[in-house]
Amino acid sequence: MTVRGGTPEQNAQAATAARPKGAAPLWPFIVVGLLLLQIGLSVAGAYLATRGQSFSVEDDYYNKALHWDDYAALARASAALGWKSELTIGSAATAAGRRAVVLHLTDKDGHGIAGATVQMICFHHARANAYQDLTLHATEPGVYVTDALLDRAGTWEFRFTVSRGREMFINTTAQEL
Repeated sequence: MTVRGGTPEQNAQAATAARPKGAAPLWPFIVVGLLLLQIGLSVAGAYLATRGQSFSVEDDYYNKALHWDDYAALARASAALGWKSELTIGSAATAAGRRAVVLHLTDKDGHGIAGATVQMICFHHARANAYQDLTLHATEPGVYVTDALLDRAGTWEFRFTVSRGREMFINTTAQEL
């Protein structure tokens, strides 16, 4: 409360008189409340970042960043092979949500690639922390299959590493289910 045309001393006396005797000032409680809110939000954020399946940090990202040039060279060598991959996801799922995943691999001449070892990592974009690391098995030359738990609609990412002898082929693809 201020006194119209009053001096600063009169205004201070009027503000003190307006507050009831024994009443504590409100501003310290506001400051403490805001600090507690900040601590609570920080704890909740840390919990979600480390425990939630929707939040993910790329595995071994620091080492991958250090060796990015090696990865880029592998990608160039992979492209130079001329291999092609086509991913097919089975439309029918089991009661547990598992679906057939079929990878067709062909060389630059269109022939099936036999005798390869195929590793696959797949995850739903909304649950990147819940990834599956699977091995595909050859059923015929150039056809590699496995079953994966693909239990939700949306975008799934599939990362393949194919090796045959000294040859290595990498590919990443995304599909809507």
